[in-house]
Amino acid sequence: MCTLGVILEVHNVSKTFPGCKALDDVSIHLNEGELLSVVGENGAGKSTLMKILAGVYTSDSGEIVLNGETVKIKIPRDALDLGISLIPQELSVAPNITVAENLFMGREPLKHGFFVDRKKLMDESDKILDMVNAPFRARQYPRNFSIAEQQLMEIAKAVGQNSRILIMDEPTASLSENEMETLFRLIKKLKQQHISIIFISHRLKEVVEISDRVVVLRDGTLVATLDKHEINEKDIVTHMVGRTLSDYYGEANTDVSDEVIYSVHNLADEKFIHDVSFNLRRGEILALTGLVGSGRTEIAQMLFGIDKRRSGDFYKSGKRIKIENPIDAIKNRIGFLSEDRKGSGLFLDMSAADNISFNVMQQISNHGFLGSDSASKFSEQFIKSLRIRLSSPKVKALSLSGGNQQKLLLSRWLSIKPEILILDEPTRGVDVGAKSEIYKIIFDLVADGKTSIIFISSELPEVIWLASRVLIVRDGTIVGEIKNKNEITQDHVMQYATGVKDPDYTFTENKTLVDKENTNDD
Repeated sequence: MCTLGVILEVHNVSKTFPGCKALDDVSIHLNEGELLSVVGENGAGKSTLMKILAGVYTSDSGEIVLNGETVKIKIPRDALDLGISLIPQELSVAPNITVAENLFMGREPLKHGFFVDRKKLMDESDKILDMVNAPFRARQYPRNFSIAEQQLMEIAKAVGQNSRILIMDEPTASLSENEMETLFRLIKKLKQQHISIIFISHRLKEVVEISDRVVVLRDGTLVATLDKHEINEKDIVTHMVGRTLSDYYGEANTDVSDEVIYSVHNLADEKFIHDVSFNLRRGEILALTGLVGSGRTEIAQMLFGIDKRRSGDFYKSGKRIKIENPIDAIKNRIGFLSEDRKGSGLFLDMSAADNISFNVMQQISNHGFLGSDSASKFSEQFIKSLRIRLSSPKVKALSLSGGNQQKLLLSRWLSIKPEILILDEPTRGVDVGAKSEIYKIIFDLVADGKTSIIFISSELPEVIWLASRVLIVRDGTIVGEIKNKNEITQDHVMQYATGVKDPDYTFTENKTLVDKENTNDD
């Protein structure tokens, strides 16, 4: 790293909201051309500090120094005028106007003092897009852009405003591995142009990979500043949550029964998935892993009856079962936690209690009528056992943090007392504290052998720590199996996932299967 001196200083900043001190005497600095990661659990103060720098909030005390001069940032316009841009996690691209109009919204070049200079607008926009290596042009409409392309638009907008400090809030949360690598290459290019970046992410692996320095916040205070040579996941976690890495992940279950609780035979769809067969043992955490786009989620959705299959048979406790839709799956006590909790998981405008009780409304209703008190009373056991932080069971799911939303969705599936639980990216977009709690829930579920788990994650450290056994998916089928816990390593998994190691998976059929279909209509 080659920095050119301090560009931004935050001195003794504090901020209090009613009943909560969000920041307490925090001081940090940012060097020119540096990537500074700010990490911490939800509620640590990261977002509050960034919003103060971006002019969304004003601090109660302290000062901000930019290029050696004290500045006042009272509104977002002040921050932009000073060259500070916030690129939020929730992107705000206008889909029905051109890329150029998005980039120059509110500051369009004019001719004759009144009319928009369309040619200059397009030409200047294309120059900016070239600076960030954008694969699209100024005259295009972003209505069908991917999340990565929308994010690139936001970065281009900041560069076009001559911003020298970019604040990136969870920029990789919805990106594939390839899109992340593209973003990291762009970040490197921006740093070479002496642009400074404040980077917020819950993905500690990428924080370790790209950071020049890391500052750690906990409960509104600065607890650590790590220079490049000090940055590692173990120490970051310890500072963030105040406990060691082994305490963070929890204790893996190594005592797994040989009894096969669930078998999948010859699963295939009409497009991509083919020849998928595997067994799941009682009390097992079976990981399905592979690169993004390998087919993991498609397999999971067919297992739950969301996506139609061309072929495939399912056996539970040795008996063939019918799963044509999610209702069939639920009848067979199979749960599915979606990777997209907001889009296809939670009902955000419904209460926490209604979300938890949704799958069992018929059982807890009174002759078909479900009062709000019934749902609230039913939900209390899950709110308590999963430590869901909310003021009342009647608050809307929309108002909860990512970690509490995820535990809310997990509670819905625990309410059916699942024998098989499919978890697709269960810790995506949650902070390390919530991750640790979710890991404990997973281990507790399998500890008594009543629940077996099929686990999908893009975070290999999660897979390595949690999984009893790993199946690696590539090009729509299973290409490898790692049975020995001691052999579940990142290198071993990636050799299969990337094709370095040839497929060598062999399915061992359960000999005790009964072909008579169990419809489970009771």
